[in-house]
Amino acid sequence: MDGVLTDSEPLHVQAEKETFASFGVTLKPSDLYRYMGRTPRILIQGIIEQYGLNIHADALYPRHSERLRNLYRSRAEPIPGALEFLRRCLRQGLKLGLASSSEMNLIRIVLQKFQLKDSFHAVTSGDEVGRVKPDPDIFLLTAKKLNCPPKRCAVIEDSGAGVRAAKAAGMFCVGFKGINSPEQDLSPADIQVDDFRSWDGYPLLSEGVR
Repeated sequence: MDGVLTDSEPLHVQAEKETFASFGVTLKPSDLYRYMGRTPRILIQGIIEQYGLNIHADALYPRHSERLRNLYRSRAEPIPGALEFLRRCLRQGLKLGLASSSEMNLIRIVLQKFQLKDSFHAVTSGDEVGRVKPDPDIFLLTAKKLNCPPKRCAVIEDSGAGVRAAKAAGMFCVGFKGINSPEQDLSPADIQVDDFRSWDGYPLLSEGVR
């Protein structure tokens, strides 16, 4: 979802900077990009440890989560061409699953705001699995919900952790070079694309793919 359906990375950066500013911490982009594709809880715990802050992640997470929800409601926008590509997949008859490290509340905001509530046959949040990306659990659970074997699944990912998770799940992976996804190693992906509007959808939309 994040970085593939919606250009949300700037929203995460803003929420994270605001959350930690009250502790006198000025976060740099390099502090945050290493956590792309992983859950906010892991990021918060990592920043707390990095800066030696005297607060528990469980106490800080609700503040961060509330900031994110407000930012998503007011500013979340779709990645150019993403919604039309999704509609092409639906017209092709593909089963679609949304597997996001974000909490379910954020997923619901995006689905409602972009009018996608009926577009996905399965939705999985990072809170539903014990291990998060780069472990493959979230993709394997989504495949199970879709009743589809992993080898018949394809994943579109913009983060290095997500690409590694997809390949660990035994799935075809499209590495998407997102608008705000710098410094991500997408090299393990089977193919890489940088714009939904110019991508012909190969091989996901090739004739005979179901």
